[in-house]
Amino acid sequence: MAKHTNMLAQAVAHHQAGRLAEAERGYRAVLAAEPRNADALHLLGVVALQSGRADEAVTQIGKALAQAKGVADYWDNLGSALSAAGRPDDAVQAHRNAATLDPQGAQRRHNLGNALAVLGRHDEAERAFAAALALKPDYAKAWYNLGNGHTAHHRHGDAVTALDHAVRLVPGMAEAHNNLGDALAMSGRLDEAVAQHRLVTRHRPDDATGHYNLGAVLQQKGALESAEIAYRQALKRNPRHSAALNNLGSVLKRLGRPDQAELCHRQALELHPEFVEARYNLGNALQAQGRFDEATACFEEALAQQPDLATATYNLSLLALRHGDLTRGWAGYERRFAAGETLPDRRFDIPRWGGQLLRGKRLLVWREQGVGDEFLFASCYPDVVAWAGGPVTIECDPRLVPLFRRSFPKATVRAESCTGDAFSEIPRETIVPPDCDLQISAGDLPELLRGSLSAFEPQGPWLAADPALVERWRARLAALGPGLRIGIGWRSQLMTVERKAAYVLLEHWGPLFAVPGLVFVNLQYGDCEAELRTAEERFGVTIHRWADLDLKDDFDGTAALTANLDLVISPAMSAG
Repeated sequence: MAKHTNMLAQAVAHHQAGRLAEAERGYRAVLAAEPRNADALHLLGVVALQSGRADEAVTQIGKALAQAKGVADYWDNLGSALSAAGRPDDAVQAHRNAATLDPQGAQRRHNLGNALAVLGRHDEAERAFAAALALKPDYAKAWYNLGNGHTAHHRHGDAVTALDHAVRLVPGMAEAHNNLGDALAMSGRLDEAVAQHRLVTRHRPDDATGHYNLGAVLQQKGALESAEIAYRQALKRNPRHSAALNNLGSVLKRLGRPDQAELCHRQALELHPEFVEARYNLGNALQAQGRFDEATACFEEALAQQPDLATATYNLSLLALRHGDLTRGWAGYERRFAAGETLPDRRFDIPRWGGQLLRGKRLLVWREQGVGDEFLFASCYPDVVAWAGGPVTIECDPRLVPLFRRSFPKATVRAESCTGDAFSEIPRETIVPPDCDLQISAGDLPELLRGSLSAFEPQGPWLAADPALVERWRARLAALGPGLRIGIGWRSQLMTVERKAAYVLLEHWGPLFAVPGLVFVNLQYGDCEAELRTAEERFGVTIHRWADLDLKDDFDGTAALTANLDLVISPAMSAG
């Protein structure tokens, strides 16, 4: 017996030193002499598990339990072997047995939690992790897995708290830093998320995935140049990282380099021809280069692979509208909400209006997108009121209520009743308006009212300025002296690299400012005073503006000013 004990001790020493082959030979030697040695059977099973032989591990540990059913370690390791063998339900029961036998063992609760999480039983898993932490508050892995459970339930704030405990206890736990970064990003704390992902790249500088995840958060943050660097670092370590190629392409397209983006997406597709997102993004890169037929083909191929891909349907709708195919264009334009391109995405518990006569029912028309879009869609409001044949309520940006009430006197106009939740990515409430029976978003009106190009015949102004304010501004403009009064605007408040191509810097307006007999009036809202002064000094021109007019928020005043101008020159913006 002493000889067998010594043989077992030597095998355990090999095992602890990581010499699995020598340990296995030692355990088998013990069992050759003592076939029912429970410890040797158990440890031989552990070696098999560590060597990737899960089924053999289950068999050997099962034999150990046949000799000694009351050993918690045996049940715990059997649970791990069963998990590796693809038997998660049996694994849960084994870990429960271990926890019952060792009620003070924090690791037993932790391992039970892991097994439950594999089955998607996250509530039970969280209780198991919490029990482990009650026994051992400094159990970093339990905090880590508890945080992962919170993430699975979309409780990102709780996930941040738990994962923060994990990284404070074990600062080098790269997985915890990574998942903490993800949870922070989902909580909107992007700067902190970037910091966590940078720590991952320091702890694992050669890990392509760490650099990729850093790039993803930087891209979400809008730090496109930094995201490009991170993705290139990922590809330096793994040139076949198709997700990094795809995301790098998206970043390059947004940086105004669609030709380089195209190459990235094509490389991603060479690696994975069924990569739907890369196919769709290739279409975006081609569209940005004006290669509309090729872009259309890419979007259609993406839809053939994934018919519910709303972004592809939406982009096809824009291409169709661009080419005058209004039937297809307006039909696909309905997918803008599902594509995440439009907010607020409101939910109503009343039917959508299909253009039928109201016949005593009440219609709600609700705003979407920005103020400039509201002005555009408002061109349909007189037709809605005339066509519907019943009471119509228009909800708009609160700043537009006076202007819209004056412009559409036959409708009820009120500020939008939307809550903040409707502006989030996942709407959290269904709205039941107490005074309406049917609803439609403003952006859906063109499908009903502008179904053909002939329906876009020129129409008169649909917005009515306040007559008293019009007179006031007439007098103020008259004081400027003779000449054509020209209102100017040159950019949107939302400026991105992609959108810059649609706008012209004020410094390039010199030829217009050189035309004699013109009186220039500023309609550009936002912080533009420095640009105006620079242009005035450079071109020797006066661009009139008034300190008592808020061009961003006072739409009644701006409308009255604009009504007195002879011409407005601007890109697509609320003033134009």
